Amino acid sequence: MAVGCSPRARVQFAYVGDGINNVRTYTVDPTSGALALLANPAGYTFISGGCVAVDPAGKFAFGTSDLDGTLWAYSIDATSGALTPVRGTPLAGGANGGEMAVDPTGKFLYAANGTTASVSAYSIDATSGALTPVTGSPFAAGRHPESIAADPSGKFLYVVNYNSSDVSAYTINASSGALTQVAGSPFRAGSNPADLAIDPSGKFVYVPNGGAKSGVETHRVNSDTVSAYAIDATSGALTEVAGSPFRAGGFPGNPVIDPTGKFIYVVNGDDNTVSAYTIDATSGALTPLAGSPFAVPRGSGALAIEAAGKFAYLSNFDSNNIFAYAIDPSSGALKPVAGSPFAPETEAGCITFARPK
Repeated sequence: MAVGCSPRARVQFAYVGDGINNVRTYTVDPTSGALALLANPAGYTFISGGCVAVDPAGKFAFGTSDLDGTLWAYSIDATSGALTPVRGTPLAGGANGGEMAVDPTGKFLYAANGTTASVSAYSIDATSGALTPVTGSPFAAGRHPESIAADPSGKFLYVVNYNSSDVSAYTINASSGALTQVAGSPFRAGSNPADLAIDPSGKFVYVPNGGAKSGVETHRVNSDTVSAYAIDATSGALTEVAGSPFRAGGFPGNPVIDPTGKFIYVVNGDDNTVSAYTIDATSGALTPLAGSPFAVPRGSGALAIEAAGKFAYLSNFDSNNIFAYAIDPSSGALKPVAGSPFAPETEAGCITFARPK
């Protein structure tokens, strides 16, 4: 490297589904946390208003179409953040009402099929981003699987089943990407869980129990709580931690853990608040932060924390914009970022970050 030169700073992009089969792209200011809306190039109109999945290297993004359930793969321009459709997509049989996740190796994509009670698996071409269905896919899940995540080691995959109020656990074949149900799976959760989060150490899984949605279920066993589970490092089995489930606000969901694994945040849809907790690194137990729950604007939905763990972002489907908060590294408290909220959206939805290498 020439004298006086420094490595190129890695730009971080935020992708936000807007609810009308489109996605908006922003840059994230690493110092202030401010968001800047970028021009919206062609090629985005087939991504649903749901969540976009990004591979760990920030090379590829994946989304589904609400129009026909097809699955799309895009390459990410490391400079502009622009998305370019990968040759061979779309593929039939996308997430169909659920979310997607890329395993930590970046080799496999998993999609929760809410309408068919299954999980689809695809291998990702490391060069092109092209998708190939894994042999044996789709794999059986519970009733209406929604949220999905792989543990940091890439050994296990967990899927929250909303209508059966449980969590399906699988081992991931490191070579093929095929899924095998963990002994004892599915594991019981509270009432109608829709989301989950795995801590960065890979020791714990957290599942908010939102209770019944109108017209879907009527029971409210352990609703308005967060269930916490310890992960068996060998088998992937889940064991509920002492004290679980932990009290949350009304209709909690969208749990997010900061990169240090110290804090977890849960959006309470009925209360217009965010419950925040410290995570006991040994037991996995949750303790509410001082000042929690934190008030947020009515209509708040998806919460996300950018890669550095300095800022949290909360989409709002009432005001159609994004609220930003600085995270106190010691206390975990949330403080509004100057200039927040940012850039109007149309039905602002899930927020996903990419920091291309």
